[in-house]
Amino acid sequence: MFATFFGLLSLVMTGLAALGLAAGPGIDGFRLVLTAGQAIAFGVLAWVHGRLRLEVDLAGVHRVMAGRSTSYPWEEITEIRPSIAKGRTTYLVLVQVDGTVVDLPVTEEILTELRRWQAAAAA
Repeated sequence: MFATFFGLLSLVMTGLAALGLAAGPGIDGFRLVLTAGQAIAFGVLAWVHGRLRLEVDLAGVHRVMAGRSTSYPWEEITEIRPSIAKGRTTYLVLVQVDGTVVDLPVTEEILTELRRWQAAAAA
């Protein structure tokens, strides 16, 4: 969802930058550079969010984002629960033993499956 949103913003900003170039000398160079910079920034955000995923195994939960991975062993996870609703979608969070809450890039549709993995790892 976020990848699509940022991708569309990148396309809009690219279009505005192209219109600015087509306008000729009447466009302010600073605004043109700012618009092009925003297009690039939104493109990078779309790429990062497009690569964001969650992997789960008996060792724990692994949050993979743009080439780096953060692992949360099952022994350090006390709870996986729904977070606040964002629009029509409710995302999940995991709560660690020390009380740290980590946002997960998945929705509540897979909550039951994650809880099964947690129970299997504890057995």
